[in-house]
Amino acid sequence: IPEKVEASWNFINKIWNASRYVLMQIENVEIKPVDSVKLTLADKWILNELNKTIESVDKKFDKYDIGMAASDLNDFFWNKFCDWYIELSKCDMNVNKEGTCSVLVYVLGETLKMLHPFIPFVTEKIYLELPNHDESIMISNWPKVSKFYDESKYIDEIMEIIRTIRNARAEKKVPDNKKINAEILIKNNKELYISCLPYISKMALTNEIKIVEKEGEFSDNSVNLTF
Repeated sequence: IPEKVEASWNFINKIWNASRYVLMQIENVEIKPVDSVKLTLADKWILNELNKTIESVDKKFDKYDIGMAASDLNDFFWNKFCDWYIELSKCDMNVNKEGTCSVLVYVLGETLKMLHPFIPFVTEKIYLELPNHDESIMISNWPKVSKFYDESKYIDEIMEIIRTIRNARAEKKVPDNKKINAEILIKNNKELYISCLPYISKMALTNEIKIVEKEGEFSDNSVNLTF
């Protein structure tokens, strides 16, 4: 029981801190519907993941599988929204702040609605601080699945590249505060993947990533990847 209480406390604290971050980012930014703003690949990825979570939670509620619904929400909010999307979105703030902030608010708001049956007071408090909110989260519309974006699959590949570089860092025992060199050979969708290099550089702590044209150009003192 003490372990479960501690885990619940940690999760609620995560919700609070992530929400504080979002509210700080959206100061003086006009928040618009997500279907009316420019979306980055990271935005499309998190919107797809939100859709999947809504579908999963609805099915589990229909079966009264409350514990698994809570588990799905925990995984989505902590791992996908906080650990991945919020970090990826920091790369897009300078080039697409209005769109990124609108997505942050939308995803946070929809997730709070699904979490409300489990965490009523904290979710109500945060929800009422979001722009364009209803009188209460209790009378707001339950989340519905929206448009899916095919392009989001590329972020899954980018995430795998980031994990690969992180694993290489761990194997070589590179300190967390030290950046490493990375070289990448891109065989397909070159322009699209080049646009994602800032994600890799930030999330994997690399110096500016070098693009090579063929495998023979790889050097020995860097992490070498082909995709």
